[in-house]
Amino acid sequence: MVLFCLLLVPLGLGLAGLLFSKGRVTVKEFLVHEAAMLFLICIAYFLALCNKTSDTEVWNGTVVSKDRGTGSCCHDYPCNPHPCGCDKDGNNCSTCYDTCYEHSWDQVWTATSSNGETVYRQTCGRPGASDPDRWEAIRIGEPTAVEHRYTNYIKGNPDSILRRQGAAERFAGRLPSYPEVYDWYRIRRFIAIGVPVEGLGALNERLSEINGRLGAMKKVNVVVVVVNESDQRYVEALRETWLGGKINDFVVVIGVPDPPAIAWAGVISWTRNEDLKVQVRDEIVALDAFDGSKVLDIVEQDVERKFEHRPISDFEYLKSTIEPSSTVTWIIGILGVLIALGLQIYFWIEDPFDDRW
Repeated sequence: MVLFCLLLVPLGLGLAGLLFSKGRVTVKEFLVHEAAMLFLICIAYFLALCNKTSDTEVWNGTVVSKDRGTGSCCHDYPCNPHPCGCDKDGNNCSTCYDTCYEHSWDQVWTATSSNGETVYRQTCGRPGASDPDRWEAIRIGEPTAVEHRYTNYIKGNPDSILRRQGAAERFAGRLPSYPEVYDWYRIRRFIAIGVPVEGLGALNERLSEINGRLGAMKKVNVVVVVVNESDQRYVEALRETWLGGKINDFVVVIGVPDPPAIAWAGVISWTRNEDLKVQVRDEIVALDAFDGSKVLDIVEQDVERKFEHRPISDFEYLKSTIEPSSTVTWIIGILGVLIALGLQIYFWIEDPFDDRW
């Protein structure tokens, strides 16, 4: 219906031009106008839908190889000056140059993960140049996290699944951003909000190792959030903020308002095994006191045994409910009208097909 409304006015302008131009707009020009508007508006509409559903998920793996190879030389310079652009008499010439290269090849440093991804790539190394410090620091077996793009139908229409009710507003300023990959393939997924967590760096490293081991096997991305919050509705607020998490996420949220006592726990995940979420929650709440290492023990064991990845195709039925935002719809509509008017003015003045009577 939205696409029909976007097309209605521009196509109507084309029809009006044909009917009331007294022959200045011909049938052929009218058909070209209508075809152009159909093409432009449909392309813009579907690009807007793709943008609305475009998302990324983190794939976890480990470094399986690092290589020092060769590639094309990046170090060029102008050479061989010669005259060019001369007039017919060979005068008023400019000087042009060829492109030459300092050497026939450059060094290229790469590293590959167990998922077949190139997780590190450094080019343009002159022959004989020292290896980059970052490449030397890479070790085989090191956990990797790489963002991959996918079509997220839930993101395109979250209200149809999450039925949000403004839970995030209650916890404004206390909800973390979704973890992002940095330094090529590293990520921090053990997040503490207002809770002093001992050995947070080591916990992040261990969580990365768990994800690296289970990532390819279970298609999972485990995140742990520990927060100084007594209200368990925080879980729903985070679910709303993160749009339910990515399709492969298993997000464990733990409330520790009076450390080290655990007040509550919850899990955000699209996994097909709902019992797993309940089991992890209950086992964490049963701990005598918050202990990051014990939390990871529970998560690692239970996720390895019971996590079932849900493919995004399970939510493909939402495709029919997804529409561009009102702002994008207005922009497409206004541009459609302006382009339609521009074509009408052009056809009114010009006769590109030379078929007027």
